[in-house]
Amino acid sequence: MARPDDELPPRNDDPDSRQAQQWHQLAGVGIEFIVAVMLFGAIGWWVDGKLNTRPWLMLVGGLVGFAVGLWLMLRTAFRSFKD
Repeated sequence: MARPDDELPPRNDDPDSRQAQQWHQLAGVGIEFIVAVMLFGAIGWWVDGKLNTRPWLMLVGGLVGFAVGLWLMLRTAFRSFKD
């Protein structure tokens, strides 16, 4: 019969491991931010080409991407403070 402790993942209280995990999380947040800005900017650029409104929709898309990236960054920060 399995003990309840066998079902839990092993705890790793190594400070180096925790620091590496925090760096990976921060890198992920930075990448999410860049992807959001680039993705929405690219969508705006594409729509600009279809509607011949350059550069306005690309700028709007970049600003929307900036707002989305900032929201993702803040959401991650608030979640890390809860723990």
